[in-house]
Amino acid sequence: NKLAKAIVKNENIDIVVSDNRYGFYADAAHNVFITHQLTVLMPKAWRCMQPLVNYFNHRQISHFQTCWVPAPDGLLTPDLLQHPSSIQPVFIGFLSRLSIPLVPSRYKVLALLSGPSPQREQLGEILKKQLKELDIPAVLIWGDFSGEQQTTTEGNLTEMNFADADQLNQLIGASEIIV
Repeated sequence: NKLAKAIVKNENIDIVVSDNRYGFYADAAHNVFITHQLTVLMPKAWRCMQPLVNYFNHRQISHFQTCWVPAPDGLLTPDLLQHPSSIQPVFIGFLSRLSIPLVPSRYKVLALLSGPSPQREQLGEILKKQLKELDIPAVLIWGDFSGEQQTTTEGNLTEMNFADADQLNQLIGASEIIV
């Protein structure tokens, strides 16, 4: 909060947009909070804590004059959107660098991997085995940018170590299910 206040004052900023950073706001500016989750859903074992957790969540969001939800209105499950009347969310639509083309379906499944090693590779091996066993047209993108781009196809499964934005657009558009 001190950093935001200092930046607003020193740079003469009118609006602060905080992407899920509850403490980044300044009283001297109009503050916008971006979140998908107005309500924190707790696991069953912790469900009794949900009202308390959400009290503090809503209290933190109330420091902001505007709350943007990056999704079309009516798309998110109502459980995630419960909020007190003091918070009036504005649904701003999806935020994405991708624009998915309408192309004929070519793949039943597109599996995209990301995250740290070795978990990414472990999940990839599980998905690879399952996709081969399903014997349906599928693409597995490993999310590994460490070398030159490589694509291999064996039977029903096409594997890529990574895909650039244009390729990803095409693959998402041509796939029925995305994992």
